[in-house]
Amino acid sequence: MNGKNAFLKILHVSTLTLALGCDVFGQQCLARNREANYSDFDEKAFENMVLSDKCDEAFRFIWHRVATGEVRPTEILENYIENGIIILPNLKNYNMSSAKVSLMLQMKVFGRSSRGRDDRLMHRLSSPEITQPEGKKVGACLAASKGSGEAVQECIESAETVGVIDDFMNFYFYADKAMDNAVTVQCGRN
Repeated sequence: MNGKNAFLKILHVSTLTLALGCDVFGQQCLARNREANYSDFDEKAFENMVLSDKCDEAFRFIWHRVATGEVRPTEILENYIENGIIILPNLKNYNMSSAKVSLMLQMKVFGRSSRGRDDRLMHRLSSPEITQPEGKKVGACLAASKGSGEAVQECIESAETVGVIDDFMNFYFYADKAMDNAVTVQCGRN
């Protein structure tokens, strides 16, 4: 197993151990995420595309599920972006950064993801990676929300307004460009 395969395997396993899915949050999850069932997402196919240096194809494969709010695909894409395995080129042209996109994707599944993932988000929000005190204020907002759909959405909007995360709609338009071949998603760590 080469270094890239080993890293992806560790990342994949760590992602799996952090994911608990919607069952833990029941009705709240259903209210915030209207897809019928995301269990049919083929993580192995996605991983194989990345391992084959087909990150543009992998992005196309996962994007529609992320755009509709599916928890597991959003967690996976966030991990791959945060760890530099999937590179979203030209983000600066859209006034975005990979760190803020990663953080935004983490926030999109807050309260519907595992406790470990939510804790990691809270840690990131209070770290020097994020402009302070704005990050800590967003963290306090999320903690007070207790994962409630409407309250979390208000925190996301606040985080977008103060620049802690990138605007999801801006990212959606960027992804739309990738889907139209105007942007080519690249593979990072080899």
